[in-house]
Amino acid sequence: MANTWRDTFKPVNVAEEKDSLGQPLSPPIVSWRDTFEAVEETVEQEREPVPLQKSNLGSVQESAPTETVTSWRDVFEPAEELPATEGPLVGLPVGVKANTYSENDLSENEVLYNPIFDYVKDRYGSQAVRGKDRADVVNTFLNNRRGNASGNSVRAFSEADYLIDIRKNNERLLKAGKAYAIFEGMESLTGKGVTWGETFSGLGDYARSVLLDPVNLATMGIGKIFGGTAIRAAGKSVEKIAMKEVSKQLVNGAAREAAEKAGTEVLRKTSANAAVEGTAEIAQFAATMAANKGVSRVLTKAGLKEVGAATVVDAAVNSGTEFLYQRSLVETNVQGEISKSAVGIAALSSIAMGGLQAGLVMRRGVSDTALVSETVKKAEPKAIAKELQESISSWVDDIQKAKVGDGPEWFTKVKEGKDLTEGDTDFFIDLLLGINDADGNVQLKGLAQTMQEGGYFFVKRNEDDKISNWIADFMVDELDQTDIDGIMGAFGKALDVKIKGKLTPEMFSNAFANKINSSARSMNSVMQVAKKLDVNIEDLDLDGFFREALGLNVIKDPEPGKMGKAASTLMARLEGTVVANITEIQNKFIRTLVSHPSTSALNVLGYGVAAGLDVATDITMALYKGTKGTLQSVVGMADAGKTHRYVAKQLLLASKDRIKFALDPDMTYAAYRSALERNTGALDTLNRTLSGGVDISNSVKQMVKLGGRGGQLQDKADTIINGVQQATFVHAQDAFTKSQEYVSQMNKLLRTDPKFGMSWNDFYTSPDAVKVMATKEYKELEMRAVTATLENTFSKSYKDSSKLGELAGFIEDARNIPGLGFMVPFGRFFNNTIDFGVKNTPFVNIAVKATGKYADRSVAELNARGAVVVGLVYSLAQDEDKNRREGLGLYDEIVDGQIISQQYDYPLSLFKAAARVISYKMAGEEVPSSIISQIGKDFGGGGLTRNLNKTTAEFADLGSAILSGELGKAWSEAGGISGDITAQALSGFLRPLEPLDTALGLLMNTSQSPKDTAQGNKFVGDSLRYIDTTANFLLGKSDPVKVSSAAGELDQQSTKNVGVRTVSLTDTQRLMNVLGIDQWSINSGLSKDKKRMIPEAVNEYQRQVYIAVEEWSSIKMNNEFFLNATQEEQSDQWKAKIKEVRDQAKFMLVAKYNGPQTTLRNQYDIMSKFSIPEVEEAIVKLELGKPISELSLTEITMLNTQLNIKDYVRKMKIDPRTLN
Repeated sequence: MANTWRDTFKPVNVAEEKDSLGQPLSPPIVSWRDTFEAVEETVEQEREPVPLQKSNLGSVQESAPTETVTSWRDVFEPAEELPATEGPLVGLPVGVKANTYSENDLSENEVLYNPIFDYVKDRYGSQAVRGKDRADVVNTFLNNRRGNASGNSVRAFSEADYLIDIRKNNERLLKAGKAYAIFEGMESLTGKGVTWGETFSGLGDYARSVLLDPVNLATMGIGKIFGGTAIRAAGKSVEKIAMKEVSKQLVNGAAREAAEKAGTEVLRKTSANAAVEGTAEIAQFAATMAANKGVSRVLTKAGLKEVGAATVVDAAVNSGTEFLYQRSLVETNVQGEISKSAVGIAALSSIAMGGLQAGLVMRRGVSDTALVSETVKKAEPKAIAKELQESISSWVDDIQKAKVGDGPEWFTKVKEGKDLTEGDTDFFIDLLLGINDADGNVQLKGLAQTMQEGGYFFVKRNEDDKISNWIADFMVDELDQTDIDGIMGAFGKALDVKIKGKLTPEMFSNAFANKINSSARSMNSVMQVAKKLDVNIEDLDLDGFFREALGLNVIKDPEPGKMGKAASTLMARLEGTVVANITEIQNKFIRTLVSHPSTSALNVLGYGVAAGLDVATDITMALYKGTKGTLQSVVGMADAGKTHRYVAKQLLLASKDRIKFALDPDMTYAAYRSALERNTGALDTLNRTLSGGVDISNSVKQMVKLGGRGGQLQDKADTIINGVQQATFVHAQDAFTKSQEYVSQMNKLLRTDPKFGMSWNDFYTSPDAVKVMATKEYKELEMRAVTATLENTFSKSYKDSSKLGELAGFIEDARNIPGLGFMVPFGRFFNNTIDFGVKNTPFVNIAVKATGKYADRSVAELNARGAVVVGLVYSLAQDEDKNRREGLGLYDEIVDGQIISQQYDYPLSLFKAAARVISYKMAGEEVPSSIISQIGKDFGGGGLTRNLNKTTAEFADLGSAILSGELGKAWSEAGGISGDITAQALSGFLRPLEPLDTALGLLMNTSQSPKDTAQGNKFVGDSLRYIDTTANFLLGKSDPVKVSSAAGELDQQSTKNVGVRTVSLTDTQRLMNVLGIDQWSINSGLSKDKKRMIPEAVNEYQRQVYIAVEEWSSIKMNNEFFLNATQEEQSDQWKAKIKEVRDQAKFMLVAKYNGPQTTLRNQYDIMSKFSIPEVEEAIVKLELGKPISELSLTEITMLNTQLNIKDYVRKMKIDPRTLN
């Protein structure tokens, strides 16, 4: 039996021996494969003949028989049968013997190279061979085959798509079969005739295919979910518990106020418990890292579960990709049956992934990143009480010794032996905030400052939470009567008097929570404490500690969930349970829409580009500051020079640390989680959104608005969506990107800020860390790190009180407006892309800074960013000039021969677009208007409002119909609008199922090309577009494939499910890319509504345009004179050809499509000439009783006559005097 690649990477299933013509003599020729002639075809002109270098190429050997596997086709019949496998198998070229040639022979031996050349050109397009030497072509071929043989998911899915696309074309199948057979017959990488260079080249290809496979990377994350040696990323569970309580209260008949109070209490307790559990989980992780090292960690129960889970998942994936590989050999007739043993061996090869997972478990924690909750310990509550007692005693002593004044009024009351009660508000204010003199010097350190310095930081637990409530809870939950007696006793002991009355923890709690108000006395206390803690009253919103702390409303900042003014005004009219539930459904729609492996992959990629730009900027700044510091030292400015050189060194060390954090992601995530447990308020912002700016937080007030039953249903939906997000790696990628960025940013800021001057580990392991974390400087640092994290994960909110902030707020909050949220779901992400573009554009960023923006960035940093971007775009522009001349699209790139579309890979797509524009300028050519238009649509708001624009036009039509009294049309337009919105919503909720739908399609070997939903029930088709394969299978139907005039039948893209969009360009698309013409511009040109009336005619018209122009485009793409002509000459020829093609396509609608009785041409002509109301009115007058697309030839002829007569009459009524 033949070996597999896993047996020393040797290809499997060598083709059986043939006669001199490559065919057996006995069986009659009956299949498409009989067209295969072993005599080599004439070599194309692009090939350069190379003489044979080896003479040991013998005849073909017979391949070992393969084992039969019962096919899935016994259960599921594919939409189209595979080609018959009877007859001769495709063999090696004449005179070539299996296992006698290696990589170098493929380019040196003409008879081996020719089939490879044919396949590569057919598979990837002419750009894959034009101007390439033989080694390059062979390298492209081997990357393909080795990637498929090693089970790389992108390669496997892409090749399956290719074979489905060509399976009706015998000639193309034959080309693939010849090339596949050559690969299968190669000598193994460890064979005697293989050089060391060939061996290492092959091993490198296989290793790269395995390690860079997105599915393998995901498999490592899956292992952690089942194991327990790493901290898992989790969804928001605290709010779910509060939601359950609110819903239960409302269902049981409680008033809204009571339900809100109950929900708030549950949220408070649950948050406290979650904090304790989170700290304990981190402590357990730290203990695991310390207790078990190396192999012993793997051999723990948790370690074995993690390795086992990764192995099992990889076995399933490997079996699936090997099945696709085996099937491709059967489809191209390289072998007769699927090898069951090869599929089994592929499953066993998952042991390698298990070993890799074991290695990750073993090295987890090697970075030894400090865990904040472990190194920065909170003081015990009793220690807080004791310190407050000592502060009281010291203060009283100072009063007694006349070091300070006589004390406040309540102090006199105490000295006189009078009782203190809950009504003594000033006493509680002073005990909370402390007492300071006019200069801000502390006389009595209050409970707030004592708690801060002890590691207790106020973080809002809900939108109405205040520090007074938080401290009240601390008094009740953490202190007992002994502690309270000790605090009160401190006064009596120092005064040598007995305090009358008894204040309980509950009395203290009530006083703190309810008795403090916005009196002038309270205001003065706040300002004094703010001054002592070095917190400017203007910066209270930044600090987060005293902001709204006592309900003083000193500064009225927008609350986290609050809308901008414009959106608030609109929403004020839409209050109520129904609206609240619609808004919540829209929120779930958005969360579901991003629950897809491809979105998770693109978020990681986008973050990587943004973070990489930050690193490049830091390195540029380090070079600048290092050079500046050195020059300053030379000219005698030693201190300034030393500071700049220090910062330069720290920037470089911080960049180095990024690599360390990235290589130990689990430890970095644990460090991030530990920082959340000890954060001073700012970090909590990161918990409210997902990467990309998707809100995931709900207030208790919002929960109450949902109502009882509504809340219960929403809660159940939340459970499902959380599960879906776990399965599609949403939580995993969110945890990875935020943890990497926050820890890296905080580490850099701690290093470079002269007030700290320490790394992450040095700072958080220092004994003074807990006290320093209570300062304003630290909180500002934390806020800056959080802001940078939000920016690089495209999650920052740009709402503020400025006019621009109001606009940004409306864009962000449009998602909360019923109906509109389905059309404009990603407003916050859009705002982030605008800021990213401005911030990184040279000169523009400096100009914007001059207006007051980017206050946290120096001019030098913005200039460094601009310089980095200029260098990046300039380097890309060199490739873009070549890309566009080879016919690649605006966002296309070639990776190992395969064209990849990076249109959705923001911000990489932005840089590619800029580079394409620059490439025209560098060549001295004019940038085509279609390129400028496309860039404007993609980055200037077109992507944000694409769905909205369609709906806005329909609303305009609706309004027009109502005003004109056409109620029937108005009803139709209203139905269309609601249908579009509903279909958009349903498709979004079904999007997470797309990977399963794709897997089913690949299993069934059925085409998954985009369907023309307009030819059937458009609402159903649009709603089910992400699961159309499953829907068609269950309904037993097959919708027609959508056709474009430039691309022909649109190709399926199975690889998009793993974040990669492979592209196969037609020559028409290539030519249009060379000319800079929008490929959609040669479609029918009819409006959306007209297309809906004659969908089949439009689709077939576009097919005929493609057929007519493709051959001409192929000729032009191989005409060097045309390609080197001026833009004007090329454009003139194109316009003339398209005019000719349009007429030809309309003729072919009659001549070639359905025969002489077809009405498609008539339909197209009528809808091109007349308006929809005119056509509908004529149909009514003729009493035809059916839409134009269903009319017979006779009926449509009558319709055409009626319309033309009316048009003729209209023209006859024109006053001839107006024509002079």
